[in-house]
Amino acid sequence: MKKNRLWAIIGTIVVVAVIVIGGWLATNQHSNKATKSNNSQPTTQAALKPAYVKKTVRVTNRLWYIAGSIKKPNSGNGMEAYDFKKNGKVVIYNIPKFYSSKAAAKKAGNLNLSGTVNYTVSQNKKQQTVVKLKGKLSGIDFAQTLTLKKTVHGTNGKLQLTGYHVARDVDKDVTQAVFVRVK
Repeated sequence: MKKNRLWAIIGTIVVVAVIVIGGWLATNQHSNKATKSNNSQPTTQAALKPAYVKKTVRVTNRLWYIAGSIKKPNSGNGMEAYDFKKNGKVVIYNIPKFYSSKAAAKKAGNLNLSGTVNYTVSQNKKQQTVVKLKGKLSGIDFAQTLTLKKTVHGTNGKLQLTGYHVARDVDKDVTQAVFVRVK
């Protein structure tokens, strides 16, 4: 009888130890995954820094879009797509919707060239990151400033988009928009 009781106590201790160790391992693995995922995406503050924005907009073969929102990107008039180059130039297209890549938009025949202008990425007096576009589109002077407010992520159909909420200033007419690219 004493042996059975001893084995019951040892068995209970083993079961409790397994549960405790299993819980600790699960918590530790979850913590490691959270740390890894946090390291892959910059914080909102880091993503709003001019150096990060400048590096990010230059990702090759990625179009950046200016739209009213991610879910409802345009008001029926289309929207603009930007192809940023490393030489400080940006090619602007009129485009009817989000595409997974520049090649997909080109294949669909929907890259309607508006023109090429210069761009800069800097900070304003309020320490906000701004993207300034300036040049001529179809022979007409063009100046636009995008003031980045905060990061935004969402989906439109099957496309996952990421980017920024912006205040878009064209000739002192400021509107709220999103400045996004396909992930």
